[in-house]
Amino acid sequence: MNFSRALTGERKPSLVYWERTCCFAFCNWLSTRRYSRPGCSRVPRVVQRRPRCTEPPPLCSAHHLEKNTQLAHTYWRSVLEPGDMVLDATCGNGHDTLALAEYIGAPVTGTLIALDIQDKAVMRTRNRLVDMFQSRFRSTELHIHSEYTQGRLRCRLWTENGFICELRQFPHEQFQRDMLDSWLADVKARPTWFKVAAYNLGYLPGLDSDRSIRTRADTTIKSLKLLEGLIAPREGLISVSCYTGHDGGAAEGAAVMDWAQALDASQWTAVAHRWLNRRQAPSLVVALHQVASRPSTPYETTSDKH
Repeated sequence: MNFSRALTGERKPSLVYWERTCCFAFCNWLSTRRYSRPGCSRVPRVVQRRPRCTEPPPLCSAHHLEKNTQLAHTYWRSVLEPGDMVLDATCGNGHDTLALAEYIGAPVTGTLIALDIQDKAVMRTRNRLVDMFQSRFRSTELHIHSEYTQGRLRCRLWTENGFICELRQFPHEQFQRDMLDSWLADVKARPTWFKVAAYNLGYLPGLDSDRSIRTRADTTIKSLKLLEGLIAPREGLISVSCYTGHDGGAAEGAAVMDWAQALDASQWTAVAHRWLNRRQAPSLVVALHQVASRPSTPYETTSDKH
């Protein structure tokens, strides 16, 4: 072969085929000669070993772009600390509720409120939390209380360490401050404000779910406006995952965008993540509360109320 071609990498097709054939033949011969002892692989070790990637995956990877929930969880983790109080306004099957419980320090500490209009969703979320405690926190005793109050299911899960989760079959557009104080009146000390409030709009996922029962634009906007006064100062945020593949989903997503754009810029920072080349892909709207302080104290106790 010409020396200049060797430097530039130019090779004849026949020569390239001959070199590859010799390379494979040499590897096969090496495997039979050096790795034919009992207990040894016939493949050379240099082929078996693969480089290990020790660096963490990038924040904005293709995985995050494909899954809307992963991006929302990234926002939650950036602001949540053990002991915070969070709200899952549409708990559904309980996947987001489970993640929020872990981020606020379960089973040691944290206060979690989870709502859904269907009792089926409340029970699924309850069972998922119980399974998590039984599989991961076996040494922690979990107390469970479930009952129907005025025809609506209520479940409470708590530990002696201080973690508490209140699950309610309740429409999120009717949730207000006085209801929160009533539900947690027996809790001696808890945060006053929600650090994270999460919405996952649409219908309950599952083959056996009734897709006619879904969130609507008017009730969602009413709930968001009521919740503005319950978000913690500085790093409290609201995240809304919007789905447009069902009837009314596009109108609901547009209403959420209008709500976020109308927020006071001196108090809120709003951002929207949208997949431009996927028409029915979910979008994520995040509103971060930037007010330095609230008029009342950040924590309250039951003794302060009486």
